[in-house]
Amino acid sequence: MKRTHWVFSLVILALLGGAVAALWWYRSSAILKIAVTPGADRVQPFLNALAVSRTNFSFVLVPAASSTAALEALRGGAVQFAVMRIDQETKGGIRAVAVLTTRFLVQTDANARAAEPDLAFASERLTAILGRPVNADGLDIRAAKRLETAPRSLLTRTSLKITDDQADKLWFLGTARDEPEEADDWRARALTVSRMLVTTERVDRQIVHDVAMQITDVIRSARSEITAAREVYLAPIDETKSVLRAHDGIARFMNREGQGFFERFGDLVYLGMSVLGIILTAFGALIAWLRYRIADNGRRYLTRMRVLVKRASRNPHEIDRVRTIATRLSIRFAQEVAARRIAQDVLNAYEVMQRTLHSWLGTKTGM
Repeated sequence: MKRTHWVFSLVILALLGGAVAALWWYRSSAILKIAVTPGADRVQPFLNALAVSRTNFSFVLVPAASSTAALEALRGGAVQFAVMRIDQETKGGIRAVAVLTTRFLVQTDANARAAEPDLAFASERLTAILGRPVNADGLDIRAAKRLETAPRSLLTRTSLKITDDQADKLWFLGTARDEPEEADDWRARALTVSRMLVTTERVDRQIVHDVAMQITDVIRSARSEITAAREVYLAPIDETKSVLRAHDGIARFMNREGQGFFERFGDLVYLGMSVLGIILTAFGALIAWLRYRIADNGRRYLTRMRVLVKRASRNPHEIDRVRTIATRLSIRFAQEVAARRIAQDVLNAYEVMQRTLHSWLGTKTGM
């Protein structure tokens, strides 16, 4: 009995140890790193809120010296995401997760100099491609949403007379789209400077799906306290509306948002039921084994028969009394056998002891 208790205790400790190890592994694997490039001050409050949210993942913000350094870390696997301005370096397998800030560009005085690095970048690229001075000023996405008409001196492909070849070199300023769906939608025609949360196409879809869910939760909870959260939205899965192609995990999240519970989580429910079935089967087998080890299974009858054999061999004058007790014991034992409460090994041993007692009592008839 003591050995059985020790085995049961070791099994429980092993299960608890496995649960602790699995929890440690899950928590360690649920830490994602985000490279943050200079000039992201506008979205820093939102990033801080995201870093402490811990709904699905824990995020670590890693400063990057430049967009080039962030992309190298991203492509090399040192970080999983990056917050950066979309420019000519954002090529290859880089995919968008969320749009963090958007500046709609307007043209300022030819002699004016842009005060912000992002606007200075736009001015430099436009000037270099078009071959004439272009100084860009900007409106953030919140101000642009409140405007019913296009801002004066709005920078568009038409106003700057950008050719298709030049547009290909300025795709990161939103010039890829020439004609909007609605003719009066000036926002769809405007050149923009965007800062996005990006990743690589190698990152698993489910990870990006869960990150998108966490971003959405932070936007909902923080938009009243954090102004920057009102500008953030997930990357559009329609490529005609996005400067950078969205990661496939965003499409997965968008599609699941319109599905029912079992449509969204049917695979997880199926997997959970399968794992639960395996666990319950194993637990049931363990309980059955422990019950078999702990249960009597007729051993008390075997013990009493052993006592009767010794008594008959040592006290011949009590043979009649031993015969009476053995007869009653065998009747009760037969009832237990009929009720299937006697283990086979106990039944075999009882029959041996019964034959031994029979020889001591000096009779050839069964009991």
